[in-house]
Amino acid sequence: MGKIKTVYVLFADLAEYSTKDIYKQKEYVKQFMGDLERELESCKKFVSKKKIIKSPAGDGIMIVIPTKNSLKRKKANALHKLPLKIARKLILQERDYELRIGLSYGEGLLYKDINKGKNYVGSTINNCSRIMTAADKNQILISDAYYNLLKEKGINLYERFQKYQIRVKHNQILDLYQYKSEE
Repeated sequence: MGKIKTVYVLFADLAEYSTKDIYKQKEYVKQFMGDLERELESCKKFVSKKKIIKSPAGDGIMIVIPTKNSLKRKKANALHKLPLKIARKLILQERDYELRIGLSYGEGLLYKDINKGKNYVGSTINNCSRIMTAADKNQILISDAYYNLLKEKGINLYERFQKYQIRVKHNQILDLYQYKSEE
């Protein structure tokens, strides 16, 4: 372990979760994890399910999808859009709970964690968590790196984003983009 890989990162958590009673919390987590698992099925066209890291914590989860360099352009562009597509479906579907979602793209360090499972660390992961934390309920925020990837690859979605900045830990300023759905 200890390999540096280029990855897509999705952080999501249930908005206002702690304000709900324990029975609603249980219902929402079960529903959210089921919805997420269904959406992750779309990844299997591009990458083996066992290479996708799913790291739940409390009422949220980190999903890390490694890139694959051997894809032809059309399939590669579909993979580039996949994290946003998953996030959009989660936000737009009718359900009882509300989410906050952060997306990022960049390098992550694959390692064996304390439970002897595969996990990722690094600035891309940390910043994605901070970006998600800045989101309001039912909002998707993406990193500057992920936005620039979409733009660079000619994936015509970038006009649906509004840019702004947040100040995070260590007084770092992050450029990020809010996804504005046409729906």
